[in-house]
Amino acid sequence: MTSPALPAPSADLAPLRVMSFNALFATEATTEADPGHWPHRAPAIESLLATERPHLVGLQEMQEHTFGPVERGLEPTYRRLGMGTRGGSDGLINPILYDSGRLELVAWNQFWLSDRPREIGSATWGNAGPRCRFSPNLASSHLLGQCVSDFSPTCQSGTMEV
Repeated sequence: MTSPALPAPSADLAPLRVMSFNALFATEATTEADPGHWPHRAPAIESLLATERPHLVGLQEMQEHTFGPVERGLEPTYRRLGMGTRGGSDGLINPILYDSGRLELVAWNQFWLSDRPREIGSATWGNAGPRCRFSPNLASSHLLGQCVSDFSPTCQSGTMEV
């Protein structure tokens, strides 16, 4: 299956900037000498987001108490989507954040990779812990009425599924 050719960006909008990275959850197992020590990583995450200002960012291995540097690095127009692997703010969170000044949330879905995908925190298929998939449908005038993803039945004209 091939994706449709994307239109040229609108002259009045900058290109859509997208970023993804693993923030690596904070743990007590690291020390000051470890480059993975959360107090060393937190300022780097804040600086990276403040410098790059992605319109859409996907993070991995966040915890509720580690969002401070992310929120400080992004503007107040950013919205966060996704819940913890055990529900709400419990467990690891793999959120998607988007600039609501550029993108509009149309719909979203989160389900668990298990025999019971709608059961929050479910873990089967040999998983040591719960794993989930999260996907928002976002609309942007940057897309000029074109669907970016042709792999989703929920993708409508003018939206993209991430």
